[in-house]
Amino acid sequence: RRLPSVCPRGRLLPSRSQALRRLPANSTMITPPSMSNTRRFVCNPANMQGQNGMSVFSINASDLFSNGSLAQVEITSATGSSSDSQGVIINVAGASVNWTSPFNFVGDFATNTWRQKVIWNFHEATTLACGSHQMNGAVLAPLAAVTSSNNFDGSLVCRSLTTTGEFMYIGNALASQT
Repeated sequence: RRLPSVCPRGRLLPSRSQALRRLPANSTMITPPSMSNTRRFVCNPANMQGQNGMSVFSINASDLFSNGSLAQVEITSATGSSSDSQGVIINVAGASVNWTSPFNFVGDFATNTWRQKVIWNFHEATTLACGSHQMNGAVLAPLAAVTSSNNFDGSLVCRSLTTTGEFMYIGNALASQT
């Protein structure tokens, strides 16, 4: 017997993920000078049509999640003020994401102010293996079978989940906008 969906609008989530994927990137992930083991998401919120002050990134999963030389990942606003970004969409390309990179989220990425603004959009992923890494922010992976043995500080939408970790629900500022 098939159980009813716990999210009656769940059938809309794959199309929502694809709509977010089509937003043009207006922000960049950089390697700060003298910090080759760090990646910094620099938010540059735009008021382009359809973006409403959101910072949008487009990255390849392997550049971040499979990069064995990374120790830390951080986020900041180009202006220095977190209130400038209404939200952050990080579009992550890749069908099979295996998080082997040893990095931790540091600085502002570890604050609820930023966690509640970030949506990781794994728009192509059919598998997302987080291993023992902690994810910060909302994860939208409607096609993915997700496995994890650590915590999610945010929320998760996926096809299926196998975990031994826990969830610390942190509301998302973009949920009503996206």
